[in-house]
Amino acid sequence: ITSVKFPNNLVSIGDSVFYGNRISGELDLSNTKLTIIEDTAFSLNDIEVIKLPASITTIGDGAFTKSSTSNSKLITIINPSEMAFNWCNILDSGSSCTSFVTGVQDNVTIKVS
Repeated sequence: ITSVKFPNNLVSIGDSVFYGNRISGELDLSNTKLTIIEDTAFSLNDIEVIKLPASITTIGDGAFTKSSTSNSKLITIINPSEMAFNWCNILDSGSSCTSFVTGVQDNVTIKVS
């Protein structure tokens, strides 16, 4: 799979559902009712920009793993929910940090719009 269009009524994405595909470019979830993205849901892809919906409340560990082989070009995550998440765990960075709303983690800019 190289691209995905999600239905507006989507509320959750399970563990490893899109793991190991070649989804690339922009991952736009902004028009969904998504509240949960579980562990490693989008690991081992080629995503560059992620647009989350305002409804998101939970993002699992490694959901958007960034490494030399997984989402290596990921530069921006837009999080309009303004909820604080532990981006270290979400990006599976191996470092520790506290949860935050906006900032930079592993050269990925997390912003609200």
